[in-house]
Amino acid sequence: MTTNGGEARRPQRRHPPVRPSRAEPEAPDWIVWPVRVLAAIVVVPARLLWELIVVAGRLTYRFLLRPLGWFVRHVLWIPLCWLAHHLVVLPFRYLVVFPVSWLVHHLLVVPARWLWQALPTLGHFLHRYLLRPLGQLGYLLLWLPLAWLVTYLVVVPIHWLVRYLLVLPIRWLVDVLRPLGRLLGRAAAALWHGTVRLFAGIGNGIVTIGRLTYTYLLRPFGLAARWLWRHTVVLLFRGVVAVCRATVVPVGRWLRDAVLAPTGRFLRDGVFRPAGTTVRAVLAVLSLRRP
Repeated sequence: MTTNGGEARRPQRRHPPVRPSRAEPEAPDWIVWPVRVLAAIVVVPARLLWELIVVAGRLTYRFLLRPLGWFVRHVLWIPLCWLAHHLVVLPFRYLVVFPVSWLVHHLLVVPARWLWQALPTLGHFLHRYLLRPLGQLGYLLLWLPLAWLVTYLVVVPIHWLVRYLLVLPIRWLVDVLRPLGRLLGRAAAALWHGTVRLFAGIGNGIVTIGRLTYTYLLRPFGLAARWLWRHTVVLLFRGVVAVCRATVVPVGRWLRDAVLAPTGRFLRDGVFRPAGTTVRAVLAVLSLRRP
């Protein structure tokens, strides 16, 4: 309804029809229950195996690896470092390095520097008759004792400490834990073989179910569908083809021979050819086409 004569009628908005929501069709029970049984057979053993592996890893870390690391750190490594520092490094530093450096500096470096600066022309003489004997004397009096001290104060104690505080305890610990490792290995092997057999049985069951389903369900259903197709659709199609051949084809031939062909010849000879001749004559008279 309009208020004035010049105003146009406002179009009414049409809301799209609300389509009712269709509920999703539920799967039939003969499909749902085999799927649930198969999921329970496959998923539950795999989940139990995973939980067992996680619990075994946690127990191994908590009761074996963590105490072993604490034992190696606090019982072997820290005492060994403390003993090496206080029995080897400090005595070697204060008894060997400092005295030897002081002796070398005051007995060799200072006199050699002074002699080299004071008597540059006697360098060869000093080297031959003073430095070489001093070097041999230092080798006999300093280097050999120093090597002996390093060997019997550093190398031998470190070897003894490493052997009796690290190697032998670790070897004893390995000998003690070897039966536990064998037991765990056998348990893991038994679990692995059981799991393989379980999955093999599941696979064989699935194959058997597939064969039975094909033999007693899919194949008879396919044979019945083929028989029904041959005896219904094929026969109906053949009947329709036969009816068309008996009715439509003769009528079409009669229409073609009795109606369409004479009508076409009449139009060609009585209408189109005279009209074409007239059009060509008119175009020739108007000089639009050559005669």
